[in-house]
Amino acid sequence: MVHRLFERSLFVLAACILLAGGLTSLAAAAQAAGLPRTTEVSPRLGSTADSVFTPAGPGLVLDGGELEVTAAFAAWMRSTLSPDSTSRLGDVVVLTAEANSGLDSDIYKAAPFNSVQTISLPPPSTQADLEQTAPVIDKAEAVFFDGGNQYNYTQWAGSPLMAAVQRVYQRGGVVGGSSAGLAILGQYAFDSSNGSIDSAEALADPYSSRATFTRNMLKFPPLAGWITDSHFGERDRFGRLTVFMERQIADGAVSGAHPQVYGLGIDETAAVVVDRAGRATLLQSPSKPGAAYFVVGGPAAQVSAGKPLVYPNLEVTRLDAPGQYYAMTRRCGTGPKYTISVDARRADPFGG
Repeated sequence: MVHRLFERSLFVLAACILLAGGLTSLAAAAQAAGLPRTTEVSPRLGSTADSVFTPAGPGLVLDGGELEVTAAFAAWMRSTLSPDSTSRLGDVVVLTAEANSGLDSDIYKAAPFNSVQTISLPPPSTQADLEQTAPVIDKAEAVFFDGGNQYNYTQWAGSPLMAAVQRVYQRGGVVGGSSAGLAILGQYAFDSSNGSIDSAEALADPYSSRATFTRNMLKFPPLAGWITDSHFGERDRFGRLTVFMERQIADGAVSGAHPQVYGLGIDETAAVVVDRAGRATLLQSPSKPGAAYFVVGGPAAQVSAGKPLVYPNLEVTRLDAPGQYYAMTRRCGTGPKYTISVDARRADPFGG
């Protein structure tokens, strides 16, 4: 135990010395301390001093995958943190399991944040990696998960890092994600541990080995009971979302005399922002407007291994115009509402 504490002290000391000298790689700090590390911290854009204020949220940003509305959701994040629109306030951390995509620069240019930086934790991230990143998150007012492979993110479940992300929301901050980063934000998450799955495969066999889930990784009240999906219309993912929903009931994750489960699919050129009251508002790309689909379902008529899904009476609310919203807790919204029944025994599972 003493040896571990000594190693950690060496790492922290080396990190402080190197970062003070202008180096921004925790990997370099680790090397100086004799510890193997893969974490990379990109240069902090903006102030090097932490922003100190009480955020006015909480809020959620759910991006469909192509970051077409980054400027719009960044402005929303900033206004959610504080009504003071002139001062540079709020420190944002972009978390990724890939290389820095440049999203930090886009966010910093879009709104008056105090600082924005990216922390990359490529797999395999160790518990030490996650534990040593958590204090950075504890000083942030907003966290955004970039895209990639959600399996890499779900490996962080139960870690000090994810506990720190949870605390950001609980103290009034904003948490968001795009594509894979969106997939992990609901109470139920398709984790892609055996690779991705398309609608045709999922509908034909709801218990395909590729239909795997991680549950309760993060707990945001507006997303309790929800599973999210990205690139929705572009990749024809309505079918697989219905399978993901029903599996939560069939697997016993949703219980009760009249169980209900909720699915949210967002096109890649759209985003949904959720305020502290649970109101989810659509943001769209001006050039390629996308939509968001809020789906409510109960138990399916047929869901078993090797048999096609039969799932009647799914209620769908589609947000497809600027400013439309959906009340996440009351399950109602201002967009068109309709009912779809899924029967994967037919050539057209959705009946036109």
